[in-house]
Formats: sequence, C-alpha cells, structure tokens
Amino acid sequence: QEKEIVYPALRMDKVTKSIYLEKVSPYTSVCVVAPDGTQTDFGDGHTEVAFDFSGKPVGTYTFKLTGEQEKTFVIHTNRISE
Repeated sequence: QEKEIVYPALRMDKVTKSIYLEKVSPYTSVCVVAPDGTQTDFGDGHTEVAFDFSGKPVGTYTFKLTGEQEKTFVIHTNRISE
C-alpha cells in the first residue's frame, strides 16, 4: 500500500521578513541556497523551518527538500529591506 505524502505549507511573514515551512516531516531535510551560493542546512527532525531574509541579498532562493517530502521551492526576492 502506497503512503500518501503531505507536503509542507509555505508561509511568508512580511513583518519579520521570514519564510516558514510548516508540517515538515521529521524524515525530510531542508537546504536553502541563496543567490550567492551560500547554503543553510536544516537537517532531519525539524517539523517547522524558519528562514530569515533580513540582511540577505536579493535574488533567487532555492528551498530543496530531500527525503520523505522531496520537493523544490524557488522564491525570487526583489525588495527585502522595505
């Protein structure tokens, strides 16, 4: 029997300038790749991930989920500081 995969919810908070991934499986790793190639890794075991854009460069960010909830989100920022 095949297990139905429920993917995380993506929520952006303009006040805190953060993106939240909620309902992440403990068997999923999250890696955020910034436009300059810098990587922020959140290993297995997180059920919520918060990524703060404050002080980060504008451009395209890639949120790579690997493991049980394998998926990629691409988010383009153009005015983080406002």
